[in-house]
Amino acid sequence: MEQPVVTVLGRHRHRPRVLLIAIAPLLLALFAVTFSISPVNGEDYGLSRLDLGQPLLDRLSWITQKSAYQWLHWNARLGEQLSIFWLTMPKSAFDAANSFVLATFFWLIATLARGVARIDYKSITLWSITAIVCTLLWPSLDYFFWRTIAAGYLQTMAITVFVVCIVGIEELNQRFYSSRYLGPLAVLLAFLAGMSFENLPPVLVAYVAIWHYFGVPEVNRRRRFASDAGVCAALLTGWIVLLAAPSTWQRRAYYYEAFHVQPGLNNDLQRIADVIQKFFGSSWMLFLVSLVSLAILIKTQGCRRNRDMLCLSAAAILCVGSVIPAPYTEARAFGFAWIVMIIPCVRVLARYGNRLLYGAAAIAAVSALAYTLHAYLDFHMRVAERDSYIRANLGKSACAEGLPITLIPSYVSQGILNNREVWVSSSLVQVSIFYGCKLVLAQRGE
Repeated sequence: MEQPVVTVLGRHRHRPRVLLIAIAPLLLALFAVTFSISPVNGEDYGLSRLDLGQPLLDRLSWITQKSAYQWLHWNARLGEQLSIFWLTMPKSAFDAANSFVLATFFWLIATLARGVARIDYKSITLWSITAIVCTLLWPSLDYFFWRTIAAGYLQTMAITVFVVCIVGIEELNQRFYSSRYLGPLAVLLAFLAGMSFENLPPVLVAYVAIWHYFGVPEVNRRRRFASDAGVCAALLTGWIVLLAAPSTWQRRAYYYEAFHVQPGLNNDLQRIADVIQKFFGSSWMLFLVSLVSLAILIKTQGCRRNRDMLCLSAAAILCVGSVIPAPYTEARAFGFAWIVMIIPCVRVLARYGNRLLYGAAAIAAVSALAYTLHAYLDFHMRVAERDSYIRANLGKSACAEGLPITLIPSYVSQGILNNREVWVSSSLVQVSIFYGCKLVLAQRGE
């Protein structure tokens, strides 16, 4: 059911729509430029090699070898393979691809908020509102700007949200399920989503089941049953392939040892407490705004009109709970829950916003992105300076003996820029392999 969009009373009721349509290119440009200047950071060094203008076939050969090694020895997730691919390709290709994925990601969230999948002026206004809300409330902007995470999480989460749209948006569902070409594509996307995260596929299967019985009209359930079951089977198949990979068990064993995990009740209670602390520590503002927004929607429109939100909320709760069995908690594991919490915020702003609110939100979002751009530009310039220094010494005796480098600090919150120089310090061997130069940390005074 389509949700109302940009309902504003008065003689100038179209002005908010014009503002939101006009601001869309600026928001996308700020996201794209910030990503384009985001430098190689932390784990990026371990998943790529120095770009010396290698020919395409040479790049693809290296990608294949590196991806096979990661699959066997460290990480079999689809996102890991995408990170290797995009970090090894020319930077301009990654920049263009990420801008497209980011625009699509916001459109998919806007589609879930609107309740229909169309490309028209309303979709542009919803896109702008979604971009604004994500800028102001998304707990960790490195999801969009850190290259490894953009490829490994943003792109795979876009696939995942696309699957949710296929299942949950009736118009899109009929188009995919009734087509001999789009139907197999839906199954393929579900399989890829299953290979993307260890914790999320069972949650998505639960969502499909919940939506099938509580969101789909009874008259349509029989028609959809086989297709919904096919999507669930594809999700679980991809998940099983991921879990069966040798690297999944090796990485899990490594983290169990590194974090001294002792299975048992005490560990389970500690994990529950850690997940709760990490979730609210990273997401409390988004959670509160989302909770208030959902309450407004239910109060004004009732539960039935927002049953899609309630079904997604159940999946979001399961998503947070699914992190408990992991040996440690990474806030990015809550990404699907963040998406679900963004949706009622977008829906309320679209339904009840006015010129003043849209203008203030747009100014706040543009200001926040401008500040973020400045932070990434500063970090980029200092990383580029160190990179030029290392490149200038390639092939010289200093590289053979040990070229001293310094770590680069950053002065903004981790939620804006996740400085991974701590990884550079602890994994200097991998950074040395990246450059083909033996690197050492400079002593104070050097």
